Order: sequence, then C-alpha cells, then structure tokens
Amino acid sequence: MKAERVQFRYSFLEGWVLVDDTSNGLVAGEQPHIWTAYEMADHLEACELVPEIGMIADRHCIAPQLDVRRNVLFVTLGKDSPEGLTEADFDFAEEIDEEIGPRLKASCLVKRIS
Repeated sequence: MKAERVQFRYSFLEGWVLVDDTSNGLVAGEQPHIWTAYEMADHLEACELVPEIGMIADRHCIAPQLDVRRNVLFVTLGKDSPEGLTEADFDFAEEIDEEIGPRLKASCLVKRIS
C-alpha cells in the first residue's frame, strides 16, 4: 500500500496509532503498522476478547498480533506482514471499531500520532 493511501485510510480511524517511520517508533526492518489497545476490567476479560477479534480477523483473511498484558489487549496490524499494511487491515480495524469499540473502553495508551 502506498504511503498516501495508508495516511488516507488511517485518517478515518480513531484510537489507533500509525507507526510509519523512525520518528514515531518504527524499528529498522519493521513494516509500517497500526495498533490500538483495549483496557478491560481484568486479565480474564481481556483474554475473552481474543476469540471474538480472531473471528473478525478470519473474515478479513488477516492475522493480527493480539497481545494480552495484564488487563490490556493490544491489537497490531501489518507489522509482520511481508506486504505491510493492506486494505484488509484497515477494513478489519474499522469493523472492530464498529462492532466491539462501542462496548469497550478504548484506551489508546499513547497520544494519537498525526
């Protein structure tokens, strides 16, 4: 995906962080990626969200990184993909924002980088 298209699709997301160059955290060799975090009441509640997000990811034929730490679920897209971010990644991000986001306390743990 071209950088201009990534920026365009990213502009429609809320609570996601775009990591696309070394000034905002991109490590040499990594693909540009987006991530968000959902803060839950406890660790078990964060773990229970993983299958639901996994089913949505399956519909989009993507494999997000899902990382539970204490009571926070981190969702990362595009980081390990050889092609980087794709339209499917952004479609997935929009769907979980619409399907899951309203039920949860979305907690972007760093300020959104624009």
